[in-house]
Amino acid sequence: LLIFFCAAERKNGEFLSRLSCTARTLGSYLVANVLEVVVEAEGEEKYKLFNTDVAFDRSGALVAKYWKWHTFGLDSLIDEPDAKERSPSSFETDFGVTFGLFICFDIEFENPTQVLLDRGVSHFAYSSAWVNNPPFGFATEIQQGWSRATGAALLAANIGTDPSRSGSGIFFEGKELASDFDVNSARADRIISAEIPKRVGQRRPADEGYDGPLSSEASGVDHLALDGQ
Repeated sequence: LLIFFCAAERKNGEFLSRLSCTARTLGSYLVANVLEVVVEAEGEEKYKLFNTDVAFDRSGALVAKYWKWHTFGLDSLIDEPDAKERSPSSFETDFGVTFGLFICFDIEFENPTQVLLDRGVSHFAYSSAWVNNPPFGFATEIQQGWSRATGAALLAANIGTDPSRSGSGIFFEGKELASDFDVNSARADRIISAEIPKRVGQRRPADEGYDGPLSSEASGVDHLALDGQ
């Protein structure tokens, strides 16, 4: 069942409709971070608020939704899904690549990404509101380190609302393909792009040093664009 927010009016869905229509107008896949309110029972005031990533395909159809597993410092505002509500999320594209989804603080934990890696997912779209913490906690450092450790491709978009939250990038097997990091500028919306191989090489053994990707071979390259800060 595909849901087209662009095709009909939906209660409290104006923003989702705009995202859906944008994906359809541009003929592009689109991943965005939103907040989702989930009412626990009809007619009751009790609800949960989840930090959520949504993905739309080229037609504007909603093809994936992910609730952030690990909240950070917002326990009183944002809910953390329980074991029954947790589900790793990914979506397939028409160019033969499957993308997994995860959000911000999730990058510090084994799951949900390890579940997806074990399923053969090697490309990930990652949204964050990461606060840079020198000397070893800058957004792009964490992003590149995760890509290197997992041998995966990562498209990472930090929120960039102020200099402390700067840092977006595209990484492939630990190699930086494109990035944007500027702690001296106020908020700026930028687009970064890079050519990303469809297949990753063999992951390096954990006890060996890192000399870059073990394989640069790819079955083909698509132009993928990431909406950064």
